[in-house]
Amino acid sequence: MSENPGRNDPCFCGSNKKYKNCHLKLFRPTESFNCRISALDTIRFENRIPPGSGIEVGDATVYYGDPHPWDNEITSLLHPFESAGWDEKKRWENRIKKRISKLRYKIEVLRFNIETFKFLERRTINEYQDFIIANHTMSKVYNDQNLISNVESFLFQSKSCLDVFAQIIAYSFKFEISKYQDNGKALLKILNKTSTQHEQDKKRIFELIETSIPWVKELVEMRDDVTHFSDLEGLSCFLIKKCSETDLTVKVYFPAMPSGVRVSVYMDKIWYNIYSLINECRPILIRVAKNVNP
Repeated sequence: MSENPGRNDPCFCGSNKKYKNCHLKLFRPTESFNCRISALDTIRFENRIPPGSGIEVGDATVYYGDPHPWDNEITSLLHPFESAGWDEKKRWENRIKKRISKLRYKIEVLRFNIETFKFLERRTINEYQDFIIANHTMSKVYNDQNLISNVESFLFQSKSCLDVFAQIIAYSFKFEISKYQDNGKALLKILNKTSTQHEQDKKRIFELIETSIPWVKELVEMRDDVTHFSDLEGLSCFLIKKCSETDLTVKVYFPAMPSGVRVSVYMDKIWYNIYSLINECRPILIRVAKNVNP
């Protein structure tokens, strides 16, 4: 089955434009809530939504804050890794131990990004529900740099988390790799050539990585948009829309990813995918690295 081009690949139509700038369809957000209009204003808001429903955002910087404290979920995920008794005198085990420490940090930052975004989203929702000024020409996208930079940081940290985990996979099977390259296909290529006494375990790791390719591909392409173009085209913060002059409420759309999926929903999905990948691979990798029969 053929795959769609990547966001930055040449468009299939032969226009010589990038797919994202040609036939890739950008969607409006789909989830919203209503706010009662507290006051009217005569200002005519600029309609920043271009024809065709593409939503533009301004430039943003990337940052992340202090790590989120450990919660039960993270502890449950990483405790078996940390308590496996890695021998620092053995080359591969020592390298695994160091990468597990890095993985812990990456996961904490990832969770911090998610919780921070949800806090900022809730705060903005409460502010809008308490008081909002509108008029009948209103159709505006609010570009909240706090929200934008948090999403961008989340994309970076998600990919970085996968990079560290790729090294743990590689060191468990005693080969070198630096990144989760080509959406996981680089790992699959090396795994396929690696000889091991744990062939069934290798096959299972192969299957888990292969199954993850679609969501990793989407994640990496959005991360690359931020890296190379300093923005994530199609990301929206809060889109406010008032349909007619007689409306007593306005519809406010939740922040959404380029696909139209609510940002907080997307973050939870990626968190679940990364958590599940690590959780399913973890006992296999410990077994292989320690050379223990199943």
